[in-house]
Amino acid sequence: MTTASRIVPLTARIIPASINVSADVDSMLIVVVVVKINDVEHLECRRSAQEYRRSAPAALRGTFSEPGRTVEQVLDDVACAANGSDKFDGRVLELPGGVKIYDHEHTAQGAGSSGQFNFVWEAAQELAEVVDGFISPSSIPLEPVTAPFCREYYKNHGQEVFLVGPQMHDDEWEAPSAGSGPSDERLKTYLNDARKTHGPKSVLYISFGSWYFPLMTPHLVEAMIDVLLSLDVTIPFVFVLGGAMASLPKETIDRIHASGRGIVCAHWVDQKAILKSGTIGWFLTHGGYNSLTEGLSQATPLIFWPVGAEQALNAAMLSTGPRPIGIELFQIRAGAQLGPSLRPEAPKITGAVEDAKTEFQQTFNDLKGPRGEILTQNATRIAELWREERIRGDTVHEIVRLTRF
Repeated sequence: MTTASRIVPLTARIIPASINVSADVDSMLIVVVVVKINDVEHLECRRSAQEYRRSAPAALRGTFSEPGRTVEQVLDDVACAANGSDKFDGRVLELPGGVKIYDHEHTAQGAGSSGQFNFVWEAAQELAEVVDGFISPSSIPLEPVTAPFCREYYKNHGQEVFLVGPQMHDDEWEAPSAGSGPSDERLKTYLNDARKTHGPKSVLYISFGSWYFPLMTPHLVEAMIDVLLSLDVTIPFVFVLGGAMASLPKETIDRIHASGRGIVCAHWVDQKAILKSGTIGWFLTHGGYNSLTEGLSQATPLIFWPVGAEQALNAAMLSTGPRPIGIELFQIRAGAQLGPSLRPEAPKITGAVEDAKTEFQQTFNDLKGPRGEILTQNATRIAELWREERIRGDTVHEIVRLTRF
């Protein structure tokens, strides 16, 4: 490993993906950046999508390198768009693998503006100039086109990308079982009862992660609950409010519990234990990388409700293509993201409550039909490939390559 010439400010050490800038080439990879300073390795959290936008020249469709725009101007434009002053111009962005989206679809704003993180994003610009390599928890099975694309791009610039795949404890790779589950007794009882009444993998798990929540569209959260409580064929559900922004009105929680169709956990719970319980058939998620990885490792198909960061990009890439592993919701969009979509399955996006209810109804009905079966098969395929790769596949090769770097 070469010795880096300088170290970046401390503010760049942990980089959340809270700022997204339109670019024509992207990847959802989350990476850890390796920098060697005086023979000491520093690991920095980064997303390669953002790295590409920062480092690629304008001729290769990088945004931060556009001539005539300073970093400060780019950051100001992004913050304004996130605040509702739409500065997107309707460009079509083509991602590796053939996924096409409009520029306003590239970032979700359901959790509100992310402009307060501009100082972090600016510090991250400097980081890319001194790193020697990127350790990524992504893999070829999940990103068969974008992962090799990014690896080749950075290789041409003297930097290495190591696709080490999801790294979790051995216990977390075990298949779901009836004997496993969360330690919360109330939740465990609910899941066991749901299994007895509705069968294995019959429960919808809802969580927006440890930070995000649809703060801009609480009325659409209520609309989703209305639909779940009125389905002709019951889908039992668990709604976890463990995130920093997450909340529901007490009346709504009481209504859910009184219905017998769902349970609300207004506190942190062990998500991996829930997913391993053998009762979860589907996961409605914001689409953060940790959540989608934990869901897919247990062969659980996803319903995407992106609200910030890189989540809209994850949803676009994983709900399209020949082997989708999830369904993206469209009528839940907010702010500058409201507008048309290039996805053929997308409806006319209005964000209206009635249109959202129609989409929720169709989505939940699809879960128990042929579409749901295909998504489950595709998610199962990813889980099996991940398990195989961590034993004798590319993941092992990449880790060995990293140890020799």
